[in-house]
Amino acid sequence: MTTVARATRFVRRALDALLLVLIVLALAAIVLARVIPWITGGSTLVVSGGSMEPTIPLGSAIHAIPVPPDQLAVGDIVSLKVGPANTVFTHRITRIVDRADGRWIETKGDANGDVDPSIVPASSVIGRVALQVPFAGYLITILSEPQGVMFMLGIAGSLLATVWLLESLELDQRSAALKRSRSSATARTTRPVSAPACALAVASVAANVSTERVERRDLATRPFAGAAVGARAFVPPAVDPARAAGEPISLRPARADPIPLIRDDSTPSAPAAPAGGSRSAGERLAMIRERHARRARWEAGARRVGGASRVWAAEVATTRVQPTLRAARTRFASG
Repeated sequence: MTTVARATRFVRRALDALLLVLIVLALAAIVLARVIPWITGGSTLVVSGGSMEPTIPLGSAIHAIPVPPDQLAVGDIVSLKVGPANTVFTHRITRIVDRADGRWIETKGDANGDVDPSIVPASSVIGRVALQVPFAGYLITILSEPQGVMFMLGIAGSLLATVWLLESLELDQRSAALKRSRSSATARTTRPVSAPACALAVASVAANVSTERVERRDLATRPFAGAAVGARAFVPPAVDPARAAGEPISLRPARADPIPLIRDDSTPSAPAAPAGGSRSAGERLAMIRERHARRARWEAGARRVGGASRVWAAEVATTRVQPTLRAARTRFASG
């Protein structure tokens, strides 16, 4: 695998992981903000101040569960709603005061040096903090606004498109590597044969040819199998003694009569007629002259037919077409 292919795979996997993390975070924010309050009946709040640091960092998401006032205790972290504007804050209980009109509590932030300026009734408590997720409040704040939702969808779409492009590039690289491997395999299978292999192949072909010649010679010297049933037997031709002795052609005696063909009834037969392809030079010359004569007659007939056609066309144009045109011009001029 090349360096480009490794880099492409690494980037694609990193973007896949980032997209998966983004989806998980969005689902977790939805569960924390909507599902858990629906199950427990509590409230999910976002901490927008640093009065409870380091226990509850800025931007954390907390879940407060309602509790009866008599179950509140010193050290509990509670969320309260006080004042004419129903301001919500989250502090720790430092003192509980029971009065005739009910229970009152004193609170203080972990990061503050002094307690809160006034005590508040326990009925103002929204709930006791049971769950806190650091920095989850930022994501909940983003998803609570339409602009934030569109922003998250845009990031997810960009990541998805980038991953798809990288996958397409990776597939192209794989197909190119496969083609290169196939071409290299084809080149290895079609490489030239070495000299010893060529010599071995030529020797095997020569051995096959010699074997075939021996078989053909054996068939020529063997009598035909149908001679026993009255068929025509094959008799090998007689060998010329002068040719066997190696005498020149001029010193060989002329044969008075050709060697007759021996039939099964031992009756000499007349020599066979020459085949159609073995004609003499005079016969071939006569055939060529006859072919040229037939072509000349055909061309002369074609010229005569063409001349007659031209004469007929001129006659028709003179006797029929021209008078008709003159009559039409006359009627047009008179009208």
